Amino acid sequence: MLALKGLLYDELAAAVAGLGFERYRTDQIVDWIYRKRAADFGAMTNLSAEQRARLHSAFDLTPLDEIAHQVSAHDGTRKFLLRARDGEAAETVLMPMDGHHTVCVSSQVGCRFACKFCVTARRGLVRNLGADEIVQQVLHARRWADGGLNIVFMGMGEPLDNFDAVVQSIRVLTAPQFAPIGARRITVSTTGIPDRIRALADLDLRVKLALSLNASDDASRKALMPVSGRNSLPDTLAALEYFAARTRHHVTLEYVLLRGVNDQDEDVTRLRALGGVDKPFKFNVIPWNPDPQLKFERPDAGTVAAFAAALEGAFRSVSVRWSKGVDIDAACGQLFGKLQDGGASRAAAG
Repeated sequence: MLALKGLLYDELAAAVAGLGFERYRTDQIVDWIYRKRAADFGAMTNLSAEQRARLHSAFDLTPLDEIAHQVSAHDGTRKFLLRARDGEAAETVLMPMDGHHTVCVSSQVGCRFACKFCVTARRGLVRNLGADEIVQQVLHARRWADGGLNIVFMGMGEPLDNFDAVVQSIRVLTAPQFAPIGARRITVSTTGIPDRIRALADLDLRVKLALSLNASDDASRKALMPVSGRNSLPDTLAALEYFAARTRHHVTLEYVLLRGVNDQDEDVTRLRALGGVDKPFKFNVIPWNPDPQLKFERPDAGTVAAFAAALEGAFRSVSVRWSKGVDIDAACGQLFGKLQDGGASRAAAG
């Protein structure tokens, strides 16, 4: 069967025509899936029972079972654990912002990049998610969102390690015939794969890019992010500049701040040297979201503020982003890890 939510409009239209349906049936199907949020073909009452049965045999709607759903009492953040047919699960987070929501989607089950401060890395890479599974995460979370919707590829996995599926999901989510999301409202966050960064720039998808930097030089970056450390920081930053020049978007450098690890004066000095008024970089300080499974600690608010202030003037902007949903395991991999440690039977029961 074809994964319907991984198809662009023309691909879907060709498949529908191949079933002998009239062209306008494609628009009816799109309306049911992307606007009315139909969960199955049985809901499509303007098609005959025989047509619905043929669609059911031809297309997979990629159901993802919600096996956990937590809501933060502090800020309204929602975290979902969604399970595919093969039993593997991925996390999706919906965060309320001023005037809109942001949905953080996963691109892989697990991750091979082994970042020391990330719970997802404990499992390694299990498999890539399909474009349809990425799109379905957005559709699942969207029912709780009002106003505009932003998408960030900052969940489980390295998006550029699953390049083709991520690119196809972006094309589907921004397709004008569906309930489209503007490309400028989509950000891909990567640990840094220079050739893939350049390839993304050349596709002219008009999405934004963020680099998970987290260290001020190659040696300390390799210690925190072993696989990403194989790509030198100068090469990675050069790829970011290429992306910015091609897309005319500034690139955000994300820096997870870890107490006593990457928050020292020498880190500030080295980071300032990476910036400059001629560089297309914004800087985002992210105090680490604590997890008892890992050894790191979050810096106190004073240290965070001082660190950010010391970087002012070296980048186009410097901001601090405090993690949302701290009370509901909202950091990448936390909910999945918690349920895994608590036993598969509890996860299966939801």
